[in-house]
Amino acid sequence: MNIYDIARESGYSTATVSRVINGSDKVTAKAKAKVLAVIEAEGYTPNVFAQGMGSDSMKTVGVLVPEISDDFMSRAVSYLETGLVEKNFGMILSCSGFTKEGKEKHIGMLLEKRVDALVLIGSTYAGSANAAHNTDIIRKAAKTKPVFLINAFLDCENVYCTFANDFSVTYDVTKRLLENGRQKILFLTDSDSYSANQKKSGYLHALQEYGYEADSDLIIHTKNDITFTRELMKAMRPNIDACLATDDAMAVGVIKYALDRGIS
Repeated sequence: MNIYDIARESGYSTATVSRVINGSDKVTAKAKAKVLAVIEAEGYTPNVFAQGMGSDSMKTVGVLVPEISDDFMSRAVSYLETGLVEKNFGMILSCSGFTKEGKEKHIGMLLEKRVDALVLIGSTYAGSANAAHNTDIIRKAAKTKPVFLINAFLDCENVYCTFANDFSVTYDVTKRLLENGRQKILFLTDSDSYSANQKKSGYLHALQEYGYEADSDLIIHTKNDITFTRELMKAMRPNIDACLATDDAMAVGVIKYALDRGIS
């Protein structure tokens, strides 16, 4: 059964049936009751794509993550979907990877599906020191759809952001370590993302404030992987008395290294 059948059975025009389906108040109570009675009796399910063509809303949000296997990403998607369903919105999930080309391709694909908004999860979408990770595609998308960044910041009209104060948190941690007599603090990071750079800035600012010159040998770019980090530490055997990592897996790798060496 389609909208024409509903119109014939109810005795009203397709325009009136369409208004009832789309929740318009420009229809009489009698017409609405009759049309809804036919819909219920026939078990008719409106075509969301056909509705979207008329209302310019697909009741669908495009969600983009660099990789869904990451625990933070998957949990964020799960919470987001729950919230969207409560508001009667659907979700289209896409995984872009970290390259500029991947982000452009997947944002373009989501926009082609006429989503009502874009939600990008991860600080990688805010750009980085690497020129290949620019934000032009996001700024362009924001001219047509609202864009929401989770765990990232981008100063752009129609872009809405939520993020942690990574600079202050890392500054406070480094400051506490210095106050407790730690002088050789290893800093591990796995990216040049907005979030990672904010953490690095907090670390460096605290060192400078306490009169310590940053040691480039103690700032290491590595993989966010437990085993890789443990093996890296074994190979380096750095002369350190503390370690600050930007992500959990690297921190766990350092702890395992310490246990292997009998360090408390």
